Amino acid sequence: MNRSSSGRSAAPSKGRAQAPTKGASSGKASGRVAPTAVPGTPPVRQAPPVQWDESTWLAAIPPVLDAVGLSLSAVQQGQLAKYMGLLSHWNATYNLTALRSAPDMLSHHLADCLAVLRPLMAHQDAVTAAAAGRGDAAVPIKLLDVGSGGGLPGVVLAICCPGLHVSCVDTVGKKAAFIRQVAAELRLPHLRGGDQNPQKLI
Repeated sequence: MNRSSSGRSAAPSKGRAQAPTKGASSGKASGRVAPTAVPGTPPVRQAPPVQWDESTWLAAIPPVLDAVGLSLSAVQQGQLAKYMGLLSHWNATYNLTALRSAPDMLSHHLADCLAVLRPLMAHQDAVTAAAAGRGDAAVPIKLLDVGSGGGLPGVVLAICCPGLHVSCVDTVGKKAAFIRQVAAELRLPHLRGGDQNPQKLI
């Protein structure tokens, strides 16, 4: 006897599959259209990073110095321009920094490094004055840049503070080798690059 006439729904028979509920995976679209690639459409290519030569870097540095209230000699500005040119040139090969475009490197790398110079120079002057007041010989200040990568900020500080003894340390040997090359080309005797344990350099 069929009991469905009593108002109760008849229970599904054992072994018979139930119809899929709305929204369940049933092979029909649920309102969302999956993205499909248009045949023949070429891939989107990003524009190559902007590269500057040394003269362009040299022209871009004075406004940054004015913005942070610093004055550097023509030799130091030339060293900064050459260093940024080397960093930009070898960046693609050694992966020295995540930024590739010269304007970004100017605003995010060089400007940030130069911003710490004034307090560092004030500290140097205070240490020198204190040593002179005690009648002691001036002791060079040592700075350890751990995880230096392409030399930021270590190389910039070594250029702007020639009396500062800077050690740039990075676990990647090719990055440490780049620092040593920069020290040789820019004639920075107090700049060192290494990939050893930082505690051995203190």
